[in-house]
Amino acid sequence: MKKKILTVAMFMGMLFVLASCDFLSSLIAAKGFYEEYQDYSAVYTEATQYTVLTETNLTISDTDVVGLTDIASSVYVMYDKNSTFLYVEQTIGEESKNSLYENDGELYIEYLIEGDVVTPTLPAAEDRYDTSISGNMFNSNFNYQDVSGELKIDTHAYQFDVFLNQAVNLDVLSDFVNQLAVFGGDLSSFDDALAHVVIEFTSEESIIDVNVSVTDYTITFEDQTHVTLTLTNHTVLMIPDDFAFPDVFNDPYQMVAVDNIDLARRVYEVNDSILYPTLSGSNGWVQLSLTEGIYALAATNPQFIVEVYDADGNIVETFSNEEYIKVFMVTEETGSYYLYIYALADTLVDINILELDSEGDVVTTVTTTQVVTTMTTTEPITTDSTSSVTEH
Repeated sequence: MKKKILTVAMFMGMLFVLASCDFLSSLIAAKGFYEEYQDYSAVYTEATQYTVLTETNLTISDTDVVGLTDIASSVYVMYDKNSTFLYVEQTIGEESKNSLYENDGELYIEYLIEGDVVTPTLPAAEDRYDTSISGNMFNSNFNYQDVSGELKIDTHAYQFDVFLNQAVNLDVLSDFVNQLAVFGGDLSSFDDALAHVVIEFTSEESIIDVNVSVTDYTITFEDQTHVTLTLTNHTVLMIPDDFAFPDVFNDPYQMVAVDNIDLARRVYEVNDSILYPTLSGSNGWVQLSLTEGIYALAATNPQFIVEVYDADGNIVETFSNEEYIKVFMVTEETGSYYLYIYALADTLVDINILELDSEGDVVTTVTTTQVVTTMTTTEPITTDSTSSVTEH
């Protein structure tokens, strides 16, 4: 999953937003097109939130070359100009993933979402998504003199023909082009492909719907072998009435604790439950925000070890008994603490954070439990990660 896929989505999705008025004025032959462009361009210039969906399919209908395969990709993006977050759903072939990306200026984090389970990670540079958008009407080599067949086909729909390499950023075909390279082909193989473009405007949610298609296009290689294919690219740009990123920091999402303290991004407080599935041998950090008081960590049949650290990376003195896996005291008014959790089996980590009064009774429930403050004999878990604890 590469960022170039998003480039295609944004390139086509911003089809009219950053277009040249001089170019569009040449399409006045399609009556009403230019006026609608002006209206929608103004809307998207002012918009702070919008979504882009791009779907691309390449289907081979005939070939005498062994090894060429169809391609299919889909990218859905939720973008907010005023947010540090960007949400992306993407499918390339059989591989799919949903991610919320965060760029806080220091860290670039991907929250990989699988159902209700969220795993934070630091993506490789080529898998990052730049939240700044740049684009143009079509590719930089677009020439309005190459446009033909301009026609108004419905009240708010228009069509025309133009060369494919001017209408679509062909990076979207990179996987297929890599296949062509084996037989001597490259992106220039599409230079003569004429694309049919259909554009429709819808006032509700300010939708701009663009379909680009090339039907039964044949590429002939030097050895006279060939491939005939059909390509479609569908892009929808819209400003939805309901716009909200997945709130991965709250229920029902479960944030997996990973072995990088900088990725302990979900902050838990008293009365919260730390809940997530984990595998044997998996270590992870969890961040707590607590005020002055006595706290207990409760779990039923825990198959994991927990140690408590302060924001400076110092292990906190803890106590335990049959009722609680850990009891510890917070002396400052408000502070950040970290749990280091080591799974002893494939298990579901389920830890309740409770506050106790001076008598050892649970503050927030009617049923009280007496706490026996006996020093635990469990040795602290030591890893390289513990030395990197920084104040958050």
